[in-house]
Amino acid sequence: MYQRVTISQDEHFRQEDVDRLGTFPQAGDEMLTQDWLGTARYRGFSTVKDGQNAVVVATGAAYVNFRQYALEAPVTVSLVAEKPLIAGQKRVVVLAGQGIDDRPAPAVSRDKTVEVPDGAGGTTTQDIVTTVSPYVRNVVEIAKLASGLSTQELDPPIPANVVPFCRIVLDVNGIVGDPEMLDDHRIRSVNDLDAIISQQGAILDVVRGEVQALRNDLVGISGFLKSTVSYATLDQIIYDVATLKDVNDIGDTGAPYALDRLANDSEVNTAHPDFKGRVDEGLQAPYAAEDRVPLSLFNANDIRLMHQDKGVLFPAYDPEIGHIVHSTGQTAPLGGTVTQTMSLVRMHMTRVRIRYGGYYHYMNPLLWHPLRYQTDIVYRVWAQQAEAFAYPYGYYINRYPYWNRYWRYGVIVDRYVYSYDVWRKTNLTIQGVIKAQTWLQSQERYIPAIRLGLLNWENGAEITVALCKLRPDGSPDPEKTLQTVTLNSSSFVRYVRGKDATMTRFAFPVPAHVGREGVGYVTSVTGNVTVAMATGDQFLGGNYFESTDGNFFVGSITQDMAHAVEYCKFRATTLDVRLNNLSLSGGVQNVDINCPAVVPDNTGVAWQANSGGAWKTMANLPSDETAPDPDPTDVFGVGTTATYDFRAFLTGNEWVMPVLDLTGSERTVFRADDDVHYISKARTVPSGTTWVKLYVTATIPKYDAARHTLSAKIHHGTALTTVVNPVGAPVIKPIPENNAVEATWEFTVDPSNDVYQTHVLASTNNIAFPIAIAKVFSKVTQ
Repeated sequence: MYQRVTISQDEHFRQEDVDRLGTFPQAGDEMLTQDWLGTARYRGFSTVKDGQNAVVVATGAAYVNFRQYALEAPVTVSLVAEKPLIAGQKRVVVLAGQGIDDRPAPAVSRDKTVEVPDGAGGTTTQDIVTTVSPYVRNVVEIAKLASGLSTQELDPPIPANVVPFCRIVLDVNGIVGDPEMLDDHRIRSVNDLDAIISQQGAILDVVRGEVQALRNDLVGISGFLKSTVSYATLDQIIYDVATLKDVNDIGDTGAPYALDRLANDSEVNTAHPDFKGRVDEGLQAPYAAEDRVPLSLFNANDIRLMHQDKGVLFPAYDPEIGHIVHSTGQTAPLGGTVTQTMSLVRMHMTRVRIRYGGYYHYMNPLLWHPLRYQTDIVYRVWAQQAEAFAYPYGYYINRYPYWNRYWRYGVIVDRYVYSYDVWRKTNLTIQGVIKAQTWLQSQERYIPAIRLGLLNWENGAEITVALCKLRPDGSPDPEKTLQTVTLNSSSFVRYVRGKDATMTRFAFPVPAHVGREGVGYVTSVTGNVTVAMATGDQFLGGNYFESTDGNFFVGSITQDMAHAVEYCKFRATTLDVRLNNLSLSGGVQNVDINCPAVVPDNTGVAWQANSGGAWKTMANLPSDETAPDPDPTDVFGVGTTATYDFRAFLTGNEWVMPVLDLTGSERTVFRADDDVHYISKARTVPSGTTWVKLYVTATIPKYDAARHTLSAKIHHGTALTTVVNPVGAPVIKPIPENNAVEATWEFTVDPSNDVYQTHVLASTNNIAFPIAIAKVFSKVTQ
């Protein structure tokens, strides 16, 4: 090996030279073994069963600590002592080669020269015969390593100085199956290695061919994708799917993405102490200061107005008979002793909403979901502070088509196309003899009163008249009542045929607006009352109805009550009405007006404030879609003036004018705060996903890099206590939508956490350039 003994002629061997003749080759061999085989390896030791209780181990060699040990003859190993005695129990026995160093070989006789006394005081040599071991061997002893008893197969621990080569399972019947050779420690011969390498080479050749085929396929696929769809397109498809899910109220649970368009607060953790903002068609900045009151008249005694005691702004008018039906000489009992009970549902004026100021630089063009109250158009647009509509028929599932919005930078005008609707449920009950009269209204008008031709009545009789719309079959609809009034017999006037003034006048508390549609009135009478009638073709514009049960009407096309319908004839067709001032300590920046109103066709309302010595219009109703975009700072400037004179400028004609219900209104003036903090609800990563990246994209309208500051973070983990900051600055990408940008942050996350919460913070250094968040999109990737 690497050392050898050398000696020259005539030199004598020393004992250490003789020892080295054996030790040098052994040391070299151990180094060779270490370099090539390592330790705890074996060759041979094939083991077979010898009955059920013993095995025979063939010859072989073991290498322990780089030294070779040999088993030169087969050995039978008994397993009787290890066999379990109880049924169901098992024991695993591992046979291992244990190395024994320098075991002497069988003895032989050798001649040996020794010194012996010569009898003369000296010594002499003499040859004798001695018995010695001619050499030593490194041999293998077979060790049995047994596990404990168990119903399972439990392997025993293996010491570091042995080489395990066979595993045997025992039960009460002895050896189970065949002994299992442990190939992990077996030495592979050069021939074995050559065969394995050849086999692997053949496999690699096949793999190379498949890889090349895949490369060819990828080239084709790449070309196809480049010509059809890109990663950006796929991302957009994911975003579109998220949008459709959000619109249709499909939750994001189980999806690797989530979109919150902020149509409502269902996906926002508004209860979080750090949340800051107003979810109002996007996340808007909260109010820093506000003044919220009903609209009110500056001069409650303005003679140009009427019905101020009812809380309405109603231009002064003179009542004039619109149509009249006189008797043809017939009569009919309007009252009697057989009475019915009828339930009425009172309709109310619908609302208009005017928003003006730099705060309204952005409102999300929402796609409303019709089956959830929070995204119901009536609730979301016209509900006032802390108000919950009590709609009698459930949610406003069919009201979306009646919404009309005008939106410009700094101005939003929301209008409902009908003057009345049942947004608030007001039930009325009338009891008596139920009859009704209808007619076809050909022009928009206000009706201040209905007149009836009453002939006879008993003392104490009462008549209630309810003005209402009609059902599709032409009969009166008690669930769409516009106004009611009740008179007793002391107010009745005896009708003289042909004389208008002798009809009894039933004046409503406030005139009701009627459009180009069928209209009617229902009478409920207690006591005996007789009404004059017209028969034949005296009046072809309507029908007379009677009810026997308070639910259904039976009509007659040949009879009509003697009656008259009054219209309002307005005294002025333009009217500027001062309202109480817009005031806010520290300065007014924005205004939000939510007011029940009737604005007939060919009429208008201009909401105006006096700024810089001139009346300036904040918004028109109806709005002119062709008008140039307004300047939201034209009226309030930078928001430092505390008080503005305020008025409504009404225009119309002698038959129709706008009317405002001030009592049911809400006027808010405010200044905005300078920051928002969006916090999503906790979102769960899909099961089976190993996520390492999270991307958050926030859409910021009217972004101004010099004035706006953006940041984001996520909280994740079961308790959402682990805070993760983004990797670097956000990527800002302009999008063609309201001068907006998309800010995208990248986060590296712990894959073991499967819950996260998104935080987006935005602020402005100048409230004249307000900040808002339009929507927030998040996506996890593996």
